Amino acid sequence: MNKIKNNIFDDPILKIVIVILILMFFIGTPRMNDINFTTIISLFTMMMLVSIIKYLNILKFFSNYIINISHSTRQIVSLMTIFSFLGSMLVTNDIAIITLVPLYIEIAYTQKLSIPYPVTLITIASNLGSSVTPFGNPQNVFLLSFIN
Repeated sequence: MNKIKNNIFDDPILKIVIVILILMFFIGTPRMNDINFTTIISLFTMMMLVSIIKYLNILKFFSNYIINISHSTRQIVSLMTIFSFLGSMLVTNDIAIITLVPLYIEIAYTQKLSIPYPVTLITIASNLGSSVTPFGNPQNVFLLSFIN
């Protein structure tokens, strides 16, 4: 637990976000109505489900399957990018990213692969795929529910 606490407080991105948050308090007053708690709870639940899947070694099963059907590193990255593109057409791009990035990281650790570039490709493919269908992008779902 102490290791997690040290990692959280040593994270440079968290420090940058805290500085931006403090600056935003001087620029404008935030309101509770500005926060969409339904979306936050939905994404948190999805991250918890991915953690449970990882704990149950289901993530390891799928990563081994992808490794076994692939013949090269390029094919692994291509498969993950295609899964991201097609998956984000069916679910939102956020859910595709939250689901596929941990899967790729599991593969990367077992195969000693690079992480930043393929994760960037997965993210770009997810955003492009979500723009193909109206329900693939969470902003479109929000706008549709707001209009109706």
